[in-house]
Amino acid sequence: MSETIVKQPNDSTLLNETVPRVAVRKKARDIIDARYVIIYDPETGKPLGASDFFFEQQPDAVISQANPVSTQLYEVLPTTKNVRIISIVPKITWAVTQPTPLEVVLTIDGQTITFGKANPVTATDYSARWDESAAETGQRLDTVHLWTPYRAFLIEGRTVRVQVCVTWAVTQPTPLVCRVKYAKR
Repeated sequence: MSETIVKQPNDSTLLNETVPRVAVRKKARDIIDARYVIIYDPETGKPLGASDFFFEQQPDAVISQANPVSTQLYEVLPTTKNVRIISIVPKITWAVTQPTPLEVVLTIDGQTITFGKANPVTATDYSARWDESAAETGQRLDTVHLWTPYRAFLIEGRTVRVQVCVTWAVTQPTPLVCRVKYAKR
């Protein structure tokens, strides 16, 4: 098999021409050797730099809604582009009537995913958690946080929106709190 030699491209070559890849294969264990790989943004058509692949940590998105109305969705993180959700932690404090359920609605790239807790305990932090065996509308809110350090992030997407709601018979003077930790490009 013959080898292909690629000359050192200059800046104008990188932007205006397709740079051929060097591919040498002598044995099955050999790999492709690429000197220059250019990745283009599919939306803008512009070449991407190294910094375009890193996420930047953002300040927490937090809502503390006094007297939340039953089944009313409250926006925690408005629709944002290129987001990596690190964690979602809702909490409801109640005194008289237990709400059921406490829900977080995550809309990611047009898909709606619902995390819920049927009988939340007052003033308890819950974490959104994937349940691989459950449907997208039946994901879980758990109090167990032991697994959180073992994953880099919960989910990421091109467009992400996070909302929270609670359902109960009587609106009470109580706070509904939700905190979202996230990063974006």
